[in-house]
Amino acid sequence: MTLAKEYAGQTLAAVAAETLPRALLPWVPLMAGGGEAATVAEWRRVAEGETDARKRADYAGLALVFANLAGCVDVWKQGLEGWNVERSIITLEWEARGEARGKLNTLRAKLLRALQLRFGAQLSAELVQAVEGQTDLNTLDRWFDLAVTAAHLEQVRSGFGINGT
Repeated sequence: MTLAKEYAGQTLAAVAAETLPRALLPWVPLMAGGGEAATVAEWRRVAEGETDARKRADYAGLALVFANLAGCVDVWKQGLEGWNVERSIITLEWEARGEARGKLNTLRAKLLRALQLRFGAQLSAELVQAVEGQTDLNTLDRWFDLAVTAAHLEQVRSGFGINGT
């Protein structure tokens, strides 16, 4: 099945008639005619038939993701403006993961910079790998504190669990 060959209007009519499941609603932006304002208005009307607010929010959040991929996100944002739905749990989870990844990357970069400033511009590949491979924010935070307070680089290496020179 190629979504681009499916007609958004026909799919929406089938969902409204309950011959197709509402679970298809997020995919409508990828279908033929999926980027038209009239399609978004009809999508909204059909989606309002969903009584579960969480599902409605998920449908809208995912539809916006797919609308972005299809190059018609502006039409969808405008068409869904003012539509009273809860934030999608799915998109909230994606945002949280993205924020966590951003915090990890920022702290890794600051930690490496602090180490370079304190102990010289050339850090061992082993030390850099330890920092870049660390995925726990609390551990990176502790390592940062150690990097700015340690008397010498061997103390840092030991604190990072790197033995030897």
